[in-house]
Amino acid sequence: MTQPVRSAGISTSTDGRWAPFPVQDWSTLPPPGADLGSPAGRPARSRRSRSPLIVILVVLALVAGAIVVANGLGRPHGGSAAIRYVPRDGAVGWAERSSAGAPAEPVVVESARYAAGELRAALDFTLATQVLAPVGGSYVGKDFWRTTTTSATGSDQPQQIRVYALGGDVTLIAESWPGRGMVFDPGVVELPAEVAVGSHWTSSGSAGTDADYAASFSASAAAGECLRVAGELRLTTKTGELRSRTVSDKLWCHDRGIVDVSETADDVTVTLTSTGRIAAPEGISTTPTAPPAWPEAGGWRSVTAKSVSVDPTFGEGPITAVPALLPPVVTAGGRIFRAAAGAEDVVAFAPYVDGPGDPARRWRSLWRLHPGGSVLSVAAFGDVVTVSTSLRQLVGYRDDGVRLWSVDLDELAFAAPVRLSADSLAVVDLAGSVRAVDISSGAVRWRSSTPGDVGTAPVAGAGLVVVADRSGAVSAFDAADGRSRWQLEIDQYLGAAPAGDAVLLVGEQTVQAVAPADGRRRWMRPYRGTFRSISAAAGGAVLTGRTGSQLLTADGRARDLPRSYAVVTAEPGTGPGRRFVGWADTRADLLDADGTVLAGREIPPLSVVDGQRLVAADRTGVLLATQTWDWLFWGAPPG
Repeated sequence: MTQPVRSAGISTSTDGRWAPFPVQDWSTLPPPGADLGSPAGRPARSRRSRSPLIVILVVLALVAGAIVVANGLGRPHGGSAAIRYVPRDGAVGWAERSSAGAPAEPVVVESARYAAGELRAALDFTLATQVLAPVGGSYVGKDFWRTTTTSATGSDQPQQIRVYALGGDVTLIAESWPGRGMVFDPGVVELPAEVAVGSHWTSSGSAGTDADYAASFSASAAAGECLRVAGELRLTTKTGELRSRTVSDKLWCHDRGIVDVSETADDVTVTLTSTGRIAAPEGISTTPTAPPAWPEAGGWRSVTAKSVSVDPTFGEGPITAVPALLPPVVTAGGRIFRAAAGAEDVVAFAPYVDGPGDPARRWRSLWRLHPGGSVLSVAAFGDVVTVSTSLRQLVGYRDDGVRLWSVDLDELAFAAPVRLSADSLAVVDLAGSVRAVDISSGAVRWRSSTPGDVGTAPVAGAGLVVVADRSGAVSAFDAADGRSRWQLEIDQYLGAAPAGDAVLLVGEQTVQAVAPADGRRRWMRPYRGTFRSISAAAGGAVLTGRTGSQLLTADGRARDLPRSYAVVTAEPGTGPGRRFVGWADTRADLLDADGTVLAGREIPPLSVVDGQRLVAADRTGVLLATQTWDWLFWGAPPG
């Protein structure tokens, strides 16, 4: 879908008698369906205005600059000798974990760095309460490091969470996973501020509400910029009885954190050994297989569901972070992913069904993904989720929380990637670099570029990826190999969408269809007012403005729709006959492929604050995300 910043209305007539000021002579335009036999583009005119696209680029440049500043200020770094061992925000490590002779289990460890005010948003509610409530203001002014360890076996295990305070010393203040949940006050000193070879240190305090701890460690030399830290952690009851004794040997390395670990407690030894990147598993799904059709309109009903944050040890509570103003995405497996502002995590949810007949009125958190920096976009391709970040990266995850790959970009990529084929996607950054990326492995299949910087989202379809740069040039690249297929000049390009065997291009007061092979214009028609959005739907495209919408076909036919839709959500799958949902300011409509309304319902008014509908298509209906973590599901809910 193409949906730029501006909003507008659209004509419901093509009789040529209306035109915006200054008056344009619509009689010079060919009728819809005419075979023009000439390229749709033409040389740029010397007096042509490109102000809307320039404004968009200026805004994006300002936002990009703000993000760069935020990256420098909002993600802690530097400090004492101990802090130099802590990984940067977004760092990732791959390892194998083994216990009691069991087969080695591959895991992925992600690091997140936070300032004091950000920590609550970065933890599940009940864990955050356990960490922050007892310590009061003792951690004010300190920074924090959170690690999430995710099993890569596909077993859907909860993540292991550890939280460290960084105030000169590196202190462990909390850890949580099934069967283990502990909050240390004050924290266990893992590395003292001026740690060096030969250092020895101790620390002690409470371990939860019913135990105390005493720790003793020493540091010895290791190869490279590393230290080996060995010692023990003893837990006792409040009356002094020994509860457990853990003997540990950890290898800390500069900027990498804990690289190798061996811990023995109650004669059980657990080891964690660093490895190379985990290869993409066989059979990973990158595209939905035979997506089921949405239910018949008569079976649609609405359910309002609340999200809950679940810690495996301390239980559930509300989500502490503020949701980012980015659309949620749904994977082929039915999991929902949504970005959390402040924490800059992407949180995975699944419906929680209490029993037979329960309408899944709660969605519980599963995992937190943390690619680093600020989250700019989220997209789903089958069972793979991608996140573009302010670190100028595109990061790929399996929908069970395992990081698969990352691709470095030339510039920020605010627009979400688009699908090129069953196993590849296209991502475009602000510098105009276009990359085709393998969805499973992250391998770059081809790379091309536009003549200038890019400020609008790419569009894929009809074997092409279409990109417009700030000069007004619209470039089409072959989806298979990245070859330039054609390039056109469009008066104030505003958006595009595939429609059958054509590509629709929206410009200044006109929409035209061009042939994918060579960009030759097939037809052109006017529309009224300022453009709002264009979306592929029902084998054609829905063109929307402030006063109305039209369903356009590849051959130039147009049908007026009942209202102006801010955004359109298409039924999953391809081919004719697919239905779509139009989201208006206060109402949602389910429409068939001919644009006939089959069902409708009232929805919360579109607010000035968010200014957009945050929606996604599910296998059995659609989801509307709110400004909170609540969801409106409309369709045939699970359960």
